[in-house]
Amino acid sequence: DNDPKRNRIKKSTAGWLITIAIALLLAFAIRTFVFVIAMVDGPSMQPTLTSNDRLLVTKYTYFFEDVKRGDIVICKYNDPRYPHMYVKRVIGLPGELISIIDGVVHINGAPLEEDYISVSRPGIDPFHNMDAYLIPEGHVFVIGDNRNNSADSRMPTNGAISTDLIIGKAQARIFPFNNIDSLEEN
Repeated sequence: DNDPKRNRIKKSTAGWLITIAIALLLAFAIRTFVFVIAMVDGPSMQPTLTSNDRLLVTKYTYFFEDVKRGDIVICKYNDPRYPHMYVKRVIGLPGELISIIDGVVHINGAPLEEDYISVSRPGIDPFHNMDAYLIPEGHVFVIGDNRNNSADSRMPTNGAISTDLIIGKAQARIFPFNNIDSLEEN
């Protein structure tokens, strides 16, 4: 076709389609491999996080480093009754013996210092005590900071979760804007 106007329109349209396709591929790659925004839904991480907080979650972190005690993670449970993603804190690591005595978490027999939790009260928390449990290799033990209101690894149906079920590490609270902060020190 020798119509210059039609040729310009075709080139312009092709350019826009290529730009849109690249943008969509980049968005997909970033969401799949780099980071996601997660929303806290419920009270299980109070007082550290509250319902409707938005978190910046890096999906690549654990490709380069091991999961550490104290990390706040987004995870799934290997139980069809709990199909959603959950925000929890890593308490126990592979090969450790974890128990709860009078509401205090013990790792290999030593009490774990936890200044971030909502204090567990006897008679309210159904998991105020937990017999010693050896965390299998490739697994971690996760618990919500609000010990009286958290579905987590203390539940026999969940137990320790495979590190393959960790979606990513929560790096920062990015909403609400008046409460933006890093989660590294929490």
